[in-house]
Amino acid sequence: MKSQNTAPNHSNNAFDFLRLFAASAVLFSHSFALYGLPEPESIGGVSFGALGVGILFAISGFLVCQSWNSDPSVLRFSIRRGLRIFPGLIVMAIAAVIVVGPLFSRLSPEQYFSQFSTWAYIPNASLLFRSVNLPGLFENNPLPKYVNGSLWTLRYEVLMYAWLAIGGTLLQRKRLGGLCMGSFIVCALL
Repeated sequence: MKSQNTAPNHSNNAFDFLRLFAASAVLFSHSFALYGLPEPESIGGVSFGALGVGILFAISGFLVCQSWNSDPSVLRFSIRRGLRIFPGLIVMAIAAVIVVGPLFSRLSPEQYFSQFSTWAYIPNASLLFRSVNLPGLFENNPLPKYVNGSLWTLRYEVLMYAWLAIGGTLLQRKRLGGLCMGSFIVCALL
């Protein structure tokens, strides 16, 4: 009998390579936007960023469905998903405020740290997944004031986790694959 805490063996697949490729495609694509340049098109007129995000979401969906199937407990699933997102997100938000902000803000450290919006960034980014501005930061960039524009994806990721937990709880196990595939197709078409 397989233990509920046993992690699946991913050493015999290419998911890590595909995730690295997809993340690199997103980084490449977004670098053009940060310079105010049009993104180059990749396959079929889709930007490298859109292609990369689609690949990342598809792989994530597959792995998360596999996680649910191996242990269909809403509580444990929620805890695992939360531990996957929030520790790194909170560290990123704190680092943005304490390291990136004072280094690149046009404000003096005293002015920067005295602003309410400086400290509001941490809960906005790490709990609400909102990329709000940090005072005096990146104001003259071609894409001004963005500190972490990729936070928008987390809202949808959490919604998909909730959708999977609800569907997994309400549907029989053999129908869950259909829910996952149908959800993927709907998201891909949007």
